[in-house]
Amino acid sequence: MKILQQEVFDETEVFFKFIDGNNLLSSPHVHEFYEIFIVTKGAIMHRIDDSQQRLEEGDMLFIRPNDCHALTGKKEDEIINMAFSASVLEAILCLFQRNEPLLEMCNRAQPAMCRLGKERLQNIKKQCREVQSFYSSKATAAIQYKALLVQLLSLLIASSHLPSNQFPLWLDRLVQKMNNVKAFTRDINEIYSMTDRTPEHIARTFQKYMSTTPTEYILQLRINYAKELLLTTDKPVLDICFEAGFNSPSYFHRCFKQEFGMAPGKFKKMNHVKF
Repeated sequence: MKILQQEVFDETEVFFKFIDGNNLLSSPHVHEFYEIFIVTKGAIMHRIDDSQQRLEEGDMLFIRPNDCHALTGKKEDEIINMAFSASVLEAILCLFQRNEPLLEMCNRAQPAMCRLGKERLQNIKKQCREVQSFYSSKATAAIQYKALLVQLLSLLIASSHLPSNQFPLWLDRLVQKMNNVKAFTRDINEIYSMTDRTPEHIARTFQKYMSTTPTEYILQLRINYAKELLLTTDKPVLDICFEAGFNSPSYFHRCFKQEFGMAPGKFKKMNHVKF
């Protein structure tokens, strides 16, 4: 699915919205414009091309035209979504004097990402709410949003060029591999074999840096992949169960119901998207 610019923008060429987890666009899609989104509450699953990543409060991503992605979350989750046209970005590039890191960020293989600290996140949320509340003029609000956009792009540029001294490189590489559909649908022991660390060391490091276990992380990826298949394909529930990496239909039903409050079959009937 491709979202066109005229479907989103008015003459200001910027779009801004707080979106709860129930209203995230869970079908894979691309768009003609650029987008920055920030997780402001809870945690969401983000699928980009063939990989999935868990994004938590404070995570900010820069999505380019033709990045194929999808987001899923729960009702209590929330993101700030800011979309802007290519011409707005071009104006910012001119402002930055065609800044090389910004150009690189627009063309790199994977979308740029950073995590905002709690204080900075609260400040950005406050700025967004204030623009929503205080400006009745679209043009005036657009100026404020564009000023905020420059601030967010600056943060992304700075973060993408800072060395990560805390998150181990081997863990970062392992998580990237795990996020691939071909990986997270396999047996957990095969996933452990993707690095030379022991399962015990992997589990301890996962818990330390990601506040979860490898098994729980894989389960979340599988559940959200199954949700996507239920929403966007006509495959039977049993086939989806096995395709998502579950060996037991009863375990799949139990995990899915615990996550989404209903059985997979009922979820499919209520939410299936026809193309």
